[in-house]
Amino acid sequence: MSIRFSLSFLSADIDTPLRIDAHHIASDGSWFEHPIRSHDLRAGHTLRLLAHVALGFVLQRCKLADVCLAVSHDDAQAAHGLELVVMRPGAEVGAELGADGEAVECERLVFAPGASGQIALPLGTQLQLREVRMPEGGAGHG
Repeated sequence: MSIRFSLSFLSADIDTPLRIDAHHIASDGSWFEHPIRSHDLRAGHTLRLLAHVALGFVLQRCKLADVCLAVSHDDAQAAHGLELVVMRPGAEVGAELGADGEAVECERLVFAPGASGQIALPLGTQLQLREVRMPEGGAGHG
């Protein structure tokens, strides 16, 4: 199964593009460390991508304040949702380090098929996007 989704960088007055890396995801759910491809998302533009169970995306550490993205799960008839996880990398957060020094999850959203919305990314965070099974009953964002 695969799903199509769109990201729009709404902060139109910012010249620096955001980098989104495509990563393989292993069958145990772990993400491969090195990306297989990168995309630039420029302010005021939309990027259309395809995710599946073995391919997810990471919007790299946000070095800009007040970044707002519009997100759309473009497959209204799909059986799977689009999961967004905002992470704060552990190496830079000091007191917010997890017990094992790993990154700390800040927020998790699941967009139901056909749903859309916005997400704000605080300075220093990254965003992981991947396809997931919908929760029982199909409840999700949007």
